[in-house]
Amino acid sequence: MLTDYSNNVMQRFGDTWRGAVNTLLKCEQRRKKLVEQLEAKEKSAAEIKRECESQIWGPARRLKESLSTGWPVGTTFQEWGIIGLLWPVFESYSDGYEFQKDSIYYDIKASPLQHLKAFVQLNAILAREKMRFVQALPLRRSWVYAHVPLNTAILVRCIFDDPYTRTPGGKSTIKADINKHWGRAVDLQQDMFRSQKHHQFLGFAMTDGVSISAVRETKEELAETSAKRAREEQQQHEQPAAQRARLSYQPLSYQPMVPLPYQPLSYQPVHQSRPSAQQQQPLVQQPPQQTQPAQSVQRQQQADCEYIHDLSQAQLQSTVGRCVLVDPGRRDLLYMMHEKSSVASKNVYRYTRCQQRKETRVKKYRKILENEKTADVAEAERRLSAGSYIKPDLELFKEYLAARADVAVELTRFYNKTMCNQRVGTTTPEVPLHRKLRLSAYTNRQQADQLLVNRLRQRFSQDAVFVMGNWSAPMGNWSAPMGNWSAPMAKFHEPIRGKGWRTLLKRGGFTVYLINEHLTSSFCPICEERISTFLDVPNPRPFRRTSRPMVKCHGLLGCQSQTCVEFKGNYLGQKKDESEGEKKGDVKRRLWNRDLAAVLNFRSILFSLRETGTVPLHFQRNTKTPKTRKTRKTSMAPAPHPT
Repeated sequence: MLTDYSNNVMQRFGDTWRGAVNTLLKCEQRRKKLVEQLEAKEKSAAEIKRECESQIWGPARRLKESLSTGWPVGTTFQEWGIIGLLWPVFESYSDGYEFQKDSIYYDIKASPLQHLKAFVQLNAILAREKMRFVQALPLRRSWVYAHVPLNTAILVRCIFDDPYTRTPGGKSTIKADINKHWGRAVDLQQDMFRSQKHHQFLGFAMTDGVSISAVRETKEELAETSAKRAREEQQQHEQPAAQRARLSYQPLSYQPMVPLPYQPLSYQPVHQSRPSAQQQQPLVQQPPQQTQPAQSVQRQQQADCEYIHDLSQAQLQSTVGRCVLVDPGRRDLLYMMHEKSSVASKNVYRYTRCQQRKETRVKKYRKILENEKTADVAEAERRLSAGSYIKPDLELFKEYLAARADVAVELTRFYNKTMCNQRVGTTTPEVPLHRKLRLSAYTNRQQADQLLVNRLRQRFSQDAVFVMGNWSAPMGNWSAPMGNWSAPMAKFHEPIRGKGWRTLLKRGGFTVYLINEHLTSSFCPICEERISTFLDVPNPRPFRRTSRPMVKCHGLLGCQSQTCVEFKGNYLGQKKDESEGEKKGDVKRRLWNRDLAAVLNFRSILFSLRETGTVPLHFQRNTKTPKTRKTRKTSMAPAPHPT
């Protein structure tokens, strides 16, 4: 349960915090209004973007950075009102608590459970202001039995009901006879229980009654983990908390200069002087820490794979003719292109989401479960969905628990007592359907991954070197250092698989490197000019077509430079009457698939590293685009608060 709460805080607290600030500042409404005004004045897209950054997103970002330190400073009455509204979140922390590296975003990842109370407080504020929020304490909504831990003690005392015995010295005899006890329940000759080099089965497994997962480890690792946990607990109790000066607010009525997105607050900040570095004596003297560039920090965080930029010239030359450029994504899970690929001789491989679903049989299993669902079960689920368990309202939560208790018998019977036959050797015993399909889905995913590795081995050979983009979305890490940006979590979409693909390819015997894909989807591979989205298409999300009927096509990019002009007329190059095309104001463009443009720019970076040892200028960070988070953070000086 604590693990679920910890993961929920790491994944959602930071995004909810930033979204709350954006909503309170009315960033989106102000942006739309500003864009309409600038378009009426016939401003260019670059000028509109620059104005939005200077008037809306820049101040909002500075306020969020100020809030993230725990010592917020506002520049307007509106910002101070937002700080006052969100101040109960800071007060929910224990006295003397300090954010690691002076960043709440970093501390959320480092110590997520320390922010659980603050997450609950933030949700209460958002609910009171009638704003969107997520559940801070998520409930387990699945009715299918989950995997439970099973150790030797549970096996002996709860399943076999053996008497509790001890040696003459007072030690338990359970751990001394692990193989004897487990041999009565499972076949220890199976591969999953056999020793592998120094790792062996030490009596711990996870099971749901249909499948079982055995944990193999060394005795030294087990002892080291236990000792480390004991040391951390002892240090936590012995080390006193450092005293922290806080901001205090005293009531003072004022008339806001700009309209607030909520009821005006009456706060005047009274800043207490923060202790200086000389006054804050550390409990333990630490050696001076050397500051590292963001790229170095990023590569330490992704230590599972080396960056192609860090290789020597000898290593780069050894990969000539063997590199495969890989761009991970959501629809095209993997878009691969060999470095020798050309228009005349294409060597491209796409592994799509549809192909993965077909191989894992996800749609087939979903239909099986839907066909087994009766009308009574559907009605029970409908009644349960009518309640709300998300809002931080005690009465609503009580109503939800009562509705859940009413349908518990019906849903538990369906999800755990629906049986099917499963072939085990020469017999076909009955097993629960939902748990059986869950096991089948897991094995299908393993087989699909292995099938993918075999296809890549046949297509690119065993000595292929995969150079993979570092854009992935483990947790929507907005606060990551420069060069380690992560794609935000998208609703109804799985996270972009990054480390999982790298681990899979390494296990398949391939060499894998990372490449920094900064701006690789923003420049034309031919003329090296900016490319952007331009085509309006119907919104692919039906539930949003009312508010946004048309959206920009994300996967299609266009280049308008003179060297890339190829056609005139329709955007997609279809034949059309010239007069009609002129009436619509069609533009000349070279069209690019986003993934193809990315891997072609990967190849440009790779060739440049081999020839000159540097990345092309338009892909270097802080060169063509100086307005990055690092520059803003270092150049931003906190403005004095209003008096």
